[in-house]
Amino acid sequence: MLNEKEVLLYLINHTKYVAIPFELALKRDVAQYLIKEGYFDDDIPHKFSEKAITTLNSFYEENKERVIEILKRVKSPFSYEWICRELSLSAEDGRAEYLLKRLSADRLISISESTNWNDRIKLNIK
Repeated sequence: MLNEKEVLLYLINHTKYVAIPFELALKRDVAQYLIKEGYFDDDIPHKFSEKAITTLNSFYEENKERVIEILKRVKSPFSYEWICRELSLSAEDGRAEYLLKRLSADRLISISESTNWNDRIKLNIK
């Protein structure tokens, strides 16, 4: 049984926002658990249910203002490790990347196309 943080990480890693490729496909028991718990529709571990969307949106809404406030205090470019430290998130699990890319998708920030996630992140706050 997964805890809430683990469920969130698997869901984040299964979105279009994070570069960790389809981790669920490699862990069939996790996919089965998430299907059983109602995070995917129609027994297909590619189609998020309302429960999964609510979980992802809650994480985003709980953190977006804090991320924007931190970004306002720093000059771009900055390292991915730095923003992860500032957010008290692991650089390995994709949560910070997810938050930044969701902010960009919502047009609250713009991430430069020349951004290298392994080196320096370049962005503007709108």
